Amino acid sequence: MDDPRAAHVKVLVVASDHVGSRMAGPGIRSHRFAVELAPRLDVTLCVPYETDMEPKGFRMVVENPYSSQAMTRLARQFDVVLSQRLPYPTIRALAGRTRMVFDLYAPWTIENLAFDWGRTLTRIAHEIVERNKGVD
Repeated sequence: MDDPRAAHVKVLVVASDHVGSRMAGPGIRSHRFAVELAPRLDVTLCVPYETDMEPKGFRMVVENPYSSQAMTRLARQFDVVLSQRLPYPTIRALAGRTRMVFDLYAPWTIENLAFDWGRTLTRIAHEIVERNKGVD
């Protein structure tokens, strides 16, 4: 039996890739999460770019998923945030107050922790570390 209180749980699904009539795996995955959760929860899908799709059963907002200020401001309005990644300052700001669910569909960062163990960071690796801190 469905819990009637579940519909009042506010969930933010954060897409880190384009969502639209033509999209790749990460966008499809984020969209499907929103579609599947919407019948039971109050869902908002955050997309990084304007889209040609109309949301069905959930809301959609356009916001930069790499901006820690923008994501923190947005995510604080929700009970749960579902994302492949969030800027580190956003994770810290939400800790202890918002449930965070990380979709490790393409765990590039985690895979590279083992790959890069003991290596000197290259220029590209430095950029990746900086990008994971959040961009504002």
